Order: sequence, then C-alpha cells, then structure tokens
Amino acid sequence: MRPPATREEWDAYHRIRQEVLLEAKKYAMEHADDRAPGHHPMLLWLDRKPVGSIRIDIDDAGRAGLRLVAVDPELQQRGCGRVLVARALHVRGEGMAQRTLQADLGGG
Repeated sequence: MRPPATREEWDAYHRIRQEVLLEAKKYAMEHADDRAPGHHPMLLWLDRKPVGSIRIDIDDAGRAGLRLVAVDPELQQRGCGRVLVARALHVRGEGMAQRTLQADLGGG
C-alpha cells in the first residue's frame, strides 16, 4: 500500500471512491481534506492495479481515523477491505494513541 503519486494514480483513487461512495451520495470528488496536513490518502494494489482506497487522518493528539474506506466493487467480499484496514493500521500505526474506523455496514 502506498499513497497516490501520479495523476493516473489520483484518478484511480477517486474512481474507486466514487464508484463505492459517491453512488451512495457520501463522497465528493477532489475534496480539499485529501491533501490536508495529517491526512494520508492511500491506495491498495493487487497485481499492479489499484483496488482499494482509504484516508488515514491523524490529529494533533495522535488519534487516527480510518476514513472513506472503499474497495473496487468487483473485488468486494474477497478480503480486500480487511487487508486495506490492516495495512492502514500498520503503515501509520506507530505513535497512534487511538484508532477509529469510519464505516457503513449497511451496504449502501
């Protein structure tokens, strides 16, 4: 897992989030918070293809929020979300005082 670096990778990041979250009217493209200090957008990759996205927001107290978790609809129910969250906790886990996951378990 790594942050999007190129325009194409940012496009993939937003495409995944749009397909999963915007369709449910929960996501706004190109939100300023994506690039705010302490906010870390990440892409999950499978065979060189971006398949999931998450934003890790860390506040001044060291609390981390795992936000806007999205997995490509074609790969849902295959464990990608679990891997995405586990890697997000590992990538930014050191020094975090508390972790919170934002999730909608209602399926849309």
